[in-house]
Amino acid sequence: MKDNSSEKIRRRIRSSKQGRFFILNDFLDITSRNTAKVELNKLVNEGKLIRPYNGIYQKPKINKKFNFKVPPTTHEIARQIARKNNQQIAPAGDTALNLLGLSTQVPAIYEYITNGPSRKIKISRNQIVIFKHSGTKKFINDNADNTMIFETLHFLKFDELDDHKLKILSNNIDRNRYNQLSNFAKGSTEKVRNIIDKMGEYINA
Repeated sequence: MKDNSSEKIRRRIRSSKQGRFFILNDFLDITSRNTAKVELNKLVNEGKLIRPYNGIYQKPKINKKFNFKVPPTTHEIARQIARKNNQQIAPAGDTALNLLGLSTQVPAIYEYITNGPSRKIKISRNQIVIFKHSGTKKFINDNADNTMIFETLHFLKFDELDDHKLKILSNNIDRNRYNQLSNFAKGSTEKVRNIIDKMGEYINA
């Protein structure tokens, strides 16, 4: 018979949605990190969880049509690595362009800015993530999506931002997030301020 803490962990996971991620800290209200680790590893061995990276677990997403487990994306794993280490990250460079829909090219290396230390993370042979330290000033109200847009505006050249791309960027945010972005941009360059003003026309449309 399983002890009380083990059953509570299993019950929490059973009641969660497919695709949900877990880290050891998610169970500190139930038991210690070591006990949680033992139980989660048992669930991995039983096929009830997957472990895409050290210390990160996921309740599998099942493709019902073809009956297979859908693997987590590199972006999803990167976010969980940051959560595990209590750090902020936001996509940058080609990674941001792809996630925002401005580029169809899947990056070979996923790049993020972070308030944590710079490091290169090899998730698997074909999944590499780079975190580049940028401090905390670049993060907009703890909003990674707004920060990603702001970084993209700095990354792109002005003549690369035609009306079509501005519309795509604008479709990624609502009015409240646009106001946050606009206020944050007051301390930025004139180029970025002008682009964000232009984005406002599409949000109002």
